[in-house]
Amino acid sequence: VSYSAMAGTQKENFFLWGVWGSRVIRHPFLTQKVPSPIKNIVIGDSFIIALLESGKLQSWGEDKHGCLGLGQTKTSQPSPMEIKIGEPGERVEDIQYGKKFVLARTDQGHVYAWGDNSHGQLGTGDTAPKYIPTKVEGALRDDSIKEIVCVKTSCFALSNKGVVYAWGGNVNSELALEDEGEKVFEPLPMTRLVGHTIHRLEVKCGETVVAFLDPIGPETGGFGGQRGAGALVPEDSGAEDSGDEKIFEGVDLMRKVTDLCQEWWTHLVEIRHGEPYEFDPKEQTSTGREVQPSGFDLDGNVPFDILTRARYDMDQLIRSASAQVAEIRNIPGTKYVKFILTMFIDACRLRKEKVERTMGARQLVEAKRSISQIQTFQIADSEDYQADIKKISGITAHLQRMLDQVRRTGAIDVYCKELQNSIIQTLECKMLCHDTTMECLRAEHSKGEQKASSIKGPLKVIVDRWNSLKSFSLYNLYQACDRSKHNFGTDDELLAWLVQKSDDKIDQLIKIDQDQAISRDALIPSLCYDLLVENAELRKMTNAYQLRVLMMQKGKPPQGHGRPGK
Repeated sequence: VSYSAMAGTQKENFFLWGVWGSRVIRHPFLTQKVPSPIKNIVIGDSFIIALLESGKLQSWGEDKHGCLGLGQTKTSQPSPMEIKIGEPGERVEDIQYGKKFVLARTDQGHVYAWGDNSHGQLGTGDTAPKYIPTKVEGALRDDSIKEIVCVKTSCFALSNKGVVYAWGGNVNSELALEDEGEKVFEPLPMTRLVGHTIHRLEVKCGETVVAFLDPIGPETGGFGGQRGAGALVPEDSGAEDSGDEKIFEGVDLMRKVTDLCQEWWTHLVEIRHGEPYEFDPKEQTSTGREVQPSGFDLDGNVPFDILTRARYDMDQLIRSASAQVAEIRNIPGTKYVKFILTMFIDACRLRKEKVERTMGARQLVEAKRSISQIQTFQIADSEDYQADIKKISGITAHLQRMLDQVRRTGAIDVYCKELQNSIIQTLECKMLCHDTTMECLRAEHSKGEQKASSIKGPLKVIVDRWNSLKSFSLYNLYQACDRSKHNFGTDDELLAWLVQKSDDKIDQLIKIDQDQAISRDALIPSLCYDLLVENAELRKMTNAYQLRVLMMQKGKPPQGHGRPGK
C-alpha cells in the first residue's frame, strides 16, 4: 500500500493513494478521522489502525480476523475507536502488521499481539485467534524489547541486551532457529547469533531480515566482564621487560583471570539449570527460612523457554571464556591461567549438555503424553463407513505430525535415544493398524468390487522412513554449524563432529530396523527393508567424503581468479 502521512490540522491526518486491497486509489485521498496527531498507521485490506503521538491506538474499518483489536463481536467499526492495551499509563511506541495480525511494542518493553494465529505468530503458545491485544510472554517475560518486525507470519523482537527472539511461521525455516518445527508458538532466542550484539532490525524487500551489529562491537562480554580486544593482555610498553616485570605481569594476569572467572561462575550458579543434583534428587535444600527447589525439580517443571534461555546464557559464557583463551594463547607463563579458563569452559559445557538432555527428554515425554489427548472412537455398526474412514484419516494425520516432531527432537544421550526410538516404533505400528483398518472398511463396503490391500499400510511405513532419510540434508547441517560459529580447534575436529551428527540421524533408522519383530511386516519381502538399511549405510560411508569436499571448497580460492572472493 502506498500512502503519505502529512502533518496538518487536528482533523487532517494523512493522504492515501495507490493499491489498497482490491481497490486502486488514483487520486490522493485525505483521511480526516482522528482528532489527534498521528505518529504511524497500519493499513490492512479493509481497516486502518492509527498510533497516536499520545501512545494510544485507534482502529476503524472491517476485519474478521480480529485485527481491529476491539473484541470478538467487533468485526466492523465505521469510526475510530480506542484499542485498550497494556497497563494504565503504558504507551505504545511502535506497531507492525504481519499477515492478518498485529504486533505492538510499548514504552515498558512489552509486546502485545492480536489477530490471526494459525501459525502461532501471536506467540501465546497456541493457535487460537486473539480479538484484543494479548501480551507476548514466554522468553520475553524477563526481557525488555526495543524493536519488533514482522515478515508474513514470522515475528522477530530485539531486546535491550541485543538478543533477537523469533516465533511464528517456520515452514521454510525462515525463523533461522535451531527448532525446525513448522510453527513456533512462543518466542525463542536466536542462539545462532550468540557472540554478537544486535542493535537494530530491518526488513528488506518485504521478506529479508537484516540484523545490524552493535557499532561498539561484541568484544565486551555480556556478563559484566570483557572478552577479547586486550581485556586481559598487558599493554606493550615498547621496551624490553625484565624478568621481575614479567613475573609481576603473570601474577597480575592470574589475578584478573581469577576475578573474571569468579564473576562468570557467580552468573553460572545463578542460572541453576544444569547444576549437579543432590544424592537424593528430590531433596530440597534450605537457605535460612527460604526452601529452594532442587535442580531436579527446576529442570522438570520450569517453562521450556527458560531452559532455552539458560542454554543461550551458557553459550555466551563459553564463548567469552574461549575468547580469553585465544587471547593469551601465545603469551608465555600463562599455563595456569589457561588451566583455570579451560576448567571453567568444561564446567559450562557439562551444564549445557545436561540442559540439552533435559530439553530433549522433556520434548519426548510431552510428545508421549500428548498421545492421550487424541480423541479415540469406536467404529459404529453402520453403513456410513466413509465417516469412519474420515475419522481414522484425521487421527492418522495427527499421529504423522507427532512422528515428524519426535524424529526432529534432539536426543543426545542413550536413554533419550532409546525412548525416541520406542515412541517412533509405537507410532509407526499404530499408523499401520489404522491403514489396515481403512483398507478393511473399504473392502467390506465395496460389495466385492474392491479387495483389501494387505501390503499398502506396510509400504507406507517404508516410504515414510525413506522420506525421513532423504529429508536430512548434510549441507544444511554444515551451513548451520558455520552460521552458529561453533568453536573447533581444527578442521579435523569440525569434520568429526559433523560426521557424528549426520551419522546419528542415519543410525536412528538403522537402530529401529534392528528390532525386526516390531519394525518389519511379515507380508513385505525382507529385501525391501534390507535395501533401505543398505542405502542408509551407503549414506554414512559418503558423509566423510562429502564433508571433506565441502571444507576443501570453503578454504580453496575460486579457479581462474587471482584473488579470493572476486
